[in-house]
Amino acid sequence: MRSRCAAKRAILAMTLGVACAAVPAVSRADGGSTPAVQPTAAISIVPGSEGIGVTVTRALVPGVLNLNLGYTAYTFNRTFSTSDVNYNGTFQLGGAPLTISWFPWKGGVNLQVGAFFNNNQLSAVANPTFQGTFTINGHTYTVQQAGTISGQTNFKTTATYLGIGIGNPVGNGRGHLLLNLGAVYQGSPNVTVVATGAAANPQLAADIQAEQANVNSKLNNLKWFPALSLGYAFPL
Repeated sequence: MRSRCAAKRAILAMTLGVACAAVPAVSRADGGSTPAVQPTAAISIVPGSEGIGVTVTRALVPGVLNLNLGYTAYTFNRTFSTSDVNYNGTFQLGGAPLTISWFPWKGGVNLQVGAFFNNNQLSAVANPTFQGTFTINGHTYTVQQAGTISGQTNFKTTATYLGIGIGNPVGNGRGHLLLNLGAVYQGSPNVTVVATGAAANPQLAADIQAEQANVNSKLNNLKWFPALSLGYAFPL
């Protein structure tokens, strides 16, 4: 957990560093408020399915290729269940997308490809019934027998991003809206489920392994995670 926190701080620092480096030295032809050159960089505020974030864009070939580096984060709680067990889950979303935007047509429509440095995580704790029991793999255990049942998963650290965008962040020098529709391929989740009472109970240990397979099956649809965002760009 400490290494992940250090990685998040490094990613955020890198994003801010790129933002500072991306600010161009704009000369003014008349000393007024009209830029003499078109902007080649932008900062965008990007709320979306991966959380609230910021993206720094640099035009590699103006109007043709952009380089984008972002950072997003969001945490929320949600309950879910397998066939027998109910869980309180904490979903931590976010990461750092590093993408190239290609504008093959005139206008702002662009194709995007790149890497997503993934911070998506899930942790969950099982809830006993009102009777103070768990039913796991067809067997019933009291809270005293099972102890605390919890699960943890981390997805692929580096995932693939594919998407399509509407709007060029660099644009024509004025702030404007952006729309991005894409998906992050983060692979099948690998959930580890443990029970504190399993060490002293071989049957419980076997049932926990079966429950782990159930949880992994339940979350298998998170292999592809939607990356949808509606943002606002500020050309620099």
